[in-house]
Amino acid sequence: MADLFDNSSAARAASLFSRGERPDDDDVPGVFTMTLRFPVTVAATIATMAEHAGRSRNEMANLIVEAGITAIYRETPVEIQAEIAQDIQDNLSDFLN
Repeated sequence: MADLFDNSSAARAASLFSRGERPDDDDVPGVFTMTLRFPVTVAATIATMAEHAGRSRNEMANLIVEAGITAIYRETPVEIQAEIAQDIQDNLSDFLN
């Protein structure tokens, strides 16, 4: 599994800076609200990137988190990737029910 989200979140986020096409919504229905606390420098970076891309801070934060997850997943040993992918599917079922 080359990319956990079947496309590059980093590329999608970077493409926003060129005012390109708006990325497609994820195939997973629904939204799960969660509160995250960021250091001031990270919050300022997200806000600045969102402004430059003409997107909301939430949308930019989602893309950045997806990019980070994808990057970490790529560094994960192959034998663990399948286990993580299955656990994600199990957790998705919990969130969607």
